[in-house]
Amino acid sequence: MLEPVYIFLVCGVFAMSTALSASALIKLPEEQRPKCMQDPSRLTAVMLLGNVSALTLIGVLAFGFSRLEWWLPLGSVFITFPLVHYVFLQRLLGDARNLLLSGALTLLAIPVLWWAW
Repeated sequence: MLEPVYIFLVCGVFAMSTALSASALIKLPEEQRPKCMQDPSRLTAVMLLGNVSALTLIGVLAFGFSRLEWWLPLGSVFITFPLVHYVFLQRLLGDARNLLLSGALTLLAIPVLWWAW
């Protein structure tokens, strides 16, 4: 079985990154959005993925507070997770590709959290 700190960090980074990328893509003006997001149904799917990832992040934080010391989840949600997103994932992949990669990994994180809890 994996250590709770590894589960918390990996699941939390991708959940936060998905939520931040979805938010950034939704806030773009209509003409600056990627071609794949011009359809309103796809924009709704991006919003739904962002909301699911935000709920997953809340679950990750609950998991972290129940299994780890209180300062690790608190510091991670305000410092580590956004830092990894903005410094590494967003610069390497961009918002659209990061949404797809992190979104898929966030959806995989949900059963992992359920199993580890």
